[in-house]
Amino acid sequence: NDSVKETILDRVNTARAMRLFEGTMDWNQTLTKYKDGGAIIINLSEEPNYLLSIMVKFILKSAERWVKQRQKGISLFLEEAQNYVESDSDFRDILTRMRHIGAYPTFITNDPTTLPEEVMALADNVISFRFESDTVLNHLSKSGKIDNDTLKNLRSMEDGQCICIGKFTNNFPFFLSVGKEQGVKMAGETKPLV
Repeated sequence: NDSVKETILDRVNTARAMRLFEGTMDWNQTLTKYKDGGAIIINLSEEPNYLLSIMVKFILKSAERWVKQRQKGISLFLEEAQNYVESDSDFRDILTRMRHIGAYPTFITNDPTTLPEEVMALADNVISFRFESDTVLNHLSKSGKIDNDTLKNLRSMEDGQCICIGKFTNNFPFFLSVGKEQGVKMAGETKPLV
């Protein structure tokens, strides 16, 4: 069947473009190397948009298999997660099923409104730096963890200050100041629009 053949070839070409068949990286060997702990950082910023969600799904599936086989938890940090997860159901899957097996996601974004409201409602913890927009503050309130008075404080925080609230603070808001680290670029970078 020509349509089946085309579909298979398309998937093979996608896998080749993602360098899954060749190169020095053996994903299973990499996971095994860090079986006693460590960090694996995968930079997807240079990848074309059409590959991002496929690569993220592959990584999440691999992490899920690894957790199930080894019976050990894993923390996942998804920087600018809204760029890699296509639908609300993908977020729901990461937040519920993945968390249930021991893979704990952390969504990181400069614009919380790009995350579905359900993400805010299901989040165990919220860490936020300054936001002044009513739209963003209203979206953060969907977590149910931040009261209105605490939200108002987000407007007046200084650079390097943040609020932490959730399970890890016993649902009490903690205001923290993040110190500068020598030789480390601490501020987020804004990408040019043009």
